[in-house]
Amino acid sequence: MRDGHSTWQDALPTYVQQHGSHATMLVIVYPRNVEDPVLEALRLAEVEGYTVSNGWHGIGNSGPVLGSTTWPGENAVILTAVSQEQSVRLVDMIRAIHDQRRAVLPGTGMSIFAFPCTQLL
Repeated sequence: MRDGHSTWQDALPTYVQQHGSHATMLVIVYPRNVEDPVLEALRLAEVEGYTVSNGWHGIGNSGPVLGSTTWPGENAVILTAVSQEQSVRLVDMIRAIHDQRRAVLPGTGMSIFAFPCTQLL
C-alpha cells in the first residue's frame, strides 16, 4: 500500500488527475520493406518517441510471414504513445501506405492496434 492506495491500478485515476491525461498506444505491424514510408509518417505526424523492433514472424490476415524460403519476409513492430490528434493523423498516413501496397501486392497487409495508456514513470 502506497499513498493510501492498495495497488497502482487504484492510484491511476489520481495519478492521471495530477500528472496528465491518457495517451493512445499504437502497435504498428508492417513489412520491413515499407519501413522508410512508415518512419516518414511518424515524422510527419510529429511523433516524438517510438520503439522499433525488427525480425517479427507470424501468421495473420495476409498469411504467413516466417522468414523462410516457402514463406519469406520479415515484419517490424513500432510501439508509440501518441495524442488522440497524432493517432488520427498517423493512422490515416499508414492506411494510405497500406492501400498503395495492396494495390500492387493484393493480399498483403499491415496492422495497427490501439489501446489507452498512461505513462507511470
